Amino acid sequence: MHRRFPYACLLAVLATFSHVTFASGEHPAAAHKGGDPADCLLWRIAGNGLEDTSWLFGTIHLINQEDFVVREEVEQAMAASKTVAFELKLNDLSMAMKMMRLIQLPGDSTLEDVLEADQYEALRGFVKDSSGLEFSAFERQKPLALMQLLLQDMVPGTPASYEMHFLQVALGAGQPIVGLEEIEDQMAVFDGIPYAEQAEWILDLYRNADSMKASYDSLVQAYTAEDLTRLQQLMLEESPEMMAHSEALLYNRNRNWIPKIESLINAGSTFVAVGAAHLPGEEGVVALLQHAGYSVSPVPAKTTPE
Repeated sequence: MHRRFPYACLLAVLATFSHVTFASGEHPAAAHKGGDPADCLLWRIAGNGLEDTSWLFGTIHLINQEDFVVREEVEQAMAASKTVAFELKLNDLSMAMKMMRLIQLPGDSTLEDVLEADQYEALRGFVKDSSGLEFSAFERQKPLALMQLLLQDMVPGTPASYEMHFLQVALGAGQPIVGLEEIEDQMAVFDGIPYAEQAEWILDLYRNADSMKASYDSLVQAYTAEDLTRLQQLMLEESPEMMAHSEALLYNRNRNWIPKIESLINAGSTFVAVGAAHLPGEEGVVALLQHAGYSVSPVPAKTTPE
């Protein structure tokens, strides 16, 4: 059976690659048509002594441009904010250089050294069939580097990025931009997952292109419907691989973000944009902020932020 997790994981947590590889243009806004009001991508943060309202928004790091919409309430919330926070400080010009350093295998190691022989040969075939590039360009890099090739084929049509859209808006408005973690933190998450397992994710997607597209469609449908319940189900309940690494990929990062978010929202109105997979559940950012004493409420369509 095809495993959904690696594909969903890329779209949910690889903000680094969506920032470095793709850029977003301007796109039309559209209204959310979801059902359960708690299933929402935009949340208002207030109470607990806050002087100004802040906002939490769940992104999908890469999406087909035709499916890319930013509803009016989201644009208004961002415009009303003093500061914009992403998972990473996306206007850090040194990020690409840092990533190129961190993506290298340690010492003199090569992929042939850290993978099984059959995995190594299969990845060589994947690179040749997918890109026509010389595999030697990836010999000294971690398997995560090969996921960039997948990202080029994952999203049908022209890929768009919510982070890049919000980044351009913030830069145009002169809003300060901050990151909730460092690129070293994101890369360390994947360093904790065996290279052989990461190689299997890549090969699984490569061998199951049709299933991959079906998984993508399901994920996008849940996201555009702002159905966090379904999104969480796709990410966790149907993906044993995600369950195995959810602590490192999601929950530990969520907990680490809360003090930083609290510091930002206590300093002034902040628009916080992180992967939508980080929002739902008992250990999601919404619940963690509520447990910390804040009023965190959904902002459905046709609600004008105050």
